[in-house]
Amino acid sequence: MNPRHFLHIITSLLLALTASGAETTTLAPKPNIIWIMADDLGYGDLGCYGAKDIPTPHIDSLAAGGVRCETFYAAASTCSPSRASILSGLYPEALGIGGALMGEGGLPAEAVTIAETLKASGYTTGLIGKWHLGYEGETLPNRQGFDEFYGHRGGKIDYFTHHDTAQKIKGSKDGKHDFYENEKEIFPEGYSTDLFTERAVSFVDRHKAEPFFNPLFPALRSSPTAFSGASRKKQIPSSKKLLGKAVWKAMFATNEFCRETSESRQD
Repeated sequence: MNPRHFLHIITSLLLALTASGAETTTLAPKPNIIWIMADDLGYGDLGCYGAKDIPTPHIDSLAAGGVRCETFYAAASTCSPSRASILSGLYPEALGIGGALMGEGGLPAEAVTIAETLKASGYTTGLIGKWHLGYEGETLPNRQGFDEFYGHRGGKIDYFTHHDTAQKIKGSKDGKHDFYENEKEIFPEGYSTDLFTERAVSFVDRHKAEPFFNPLFPALRSSPTAFSGASRKKQIPSSKKLLGKAVWKAMFATNEFCRETSESRQD
């Protein structure tokens, strides 16, 4: 499907829900939108899509009670172009983003994102987690329709130190520190997936009285720091096991997020 057509369909459906009571004197409330997209999560890494080696009971439960897509394709196989496409409805080539950004470049200012569209319709918008669509100026999430941003600008960060090796710093093998609240660099302590989950719960709680759009984008890079606690120091040679740990942490975080939002009656 043409990505632009897809974005138009999704946006139209969401906005149509708000007008479903048009024949009455009161419009139906606008639905809250929570969008969880886990970076580097393969089609076969979830139980609801056949995975046997990584338990994902909470995501499986969401799939069982909702809609499971089997013929949905991304516009690209790498981070930046696929994200640019799904946020804007344009093919990556039309945006000049043909591959993963490595410290420079970004989403053009003239691109209209789904966040901008929903914000114009009265939504509060907040992106939490990975951006990877620009590092400065008009390419930043707060300039692309998001009222709030909490996360990293680049494609990957160490789960604990929050440094990105793709953003080079002379004399440092760790790369640039990459953690921001809106456009201010911050230095929170903790495992990044947990920090993102806590902020997502906070966002929902703070904006539950108004329509909101809350993308939660954790990254699942399979590295030796892909998990927290005592297990961090263990040597696990299998990249699949490393990814499994990261997926498990993300799925646990997803469960906590879903539990919190359910308790606050955010449907």
